[in-house]
Amino acid sequence: MKKHEYIVNKNKCKNPNAVKFIRYIQIASIIVVLLVLLYTALMSLITHVDFATIISENASITCGFILAMQAIVTFYVTKNMRKEVSDLENFETNRFRLLMIAISSFATVNYIIGILSVIALVKFYKWKGSFSLSDMFTEIKRESHLNDSILLFIVYLLLCTLQWIIGSMVIR
Repeated sequence: MKKHEYIVNKNKCKNPNAVKFIRYIQIASIIVVLLVLLYTALMSLITHVDFATIISENASITCGFILAMQAIVTFYVTKNMRKEVSDLENFETNRFRLLMIAISSFATVNYIIGILSVIALVKFYKWKGSFSLSDMFTEIKRESHLNDSILLFIVYLLLCTLQWIIGSMVIR
């Protein structure tokens, strides 16, 4: 990264020490996966039904596994993002990733990761005067991460859609 790019990115950054919230998102992702697995295992033990039957017959547990899948994707996205954010590399790409994590987490009712993502966005990035969507996508294209960002958007959109479809079946 050029020195000029580093200075520009540092000026867009509100608090460079707020990278710790990305680590918190990773920890919360692991906890969500463990909670879903623990709930499913305990439900299997309590009802004396095997694990595969519980998963296939209970739509709410299927929704939990979709939520766990989203948490796994979020874990790996934030794992790759942590070093880049601390070095102020791919600045707008990482902002878009955090926005996608926050929006998809709230859409799938995963409030823990959603709230942590919003806190990370508010604490780390400046929003007044330095943010516009068109500039963000232009910068993502310049950073050569547009394809990755579109793929991440499609994955989160697919997971959110599956969650809403199966969740609507549970309600009926």
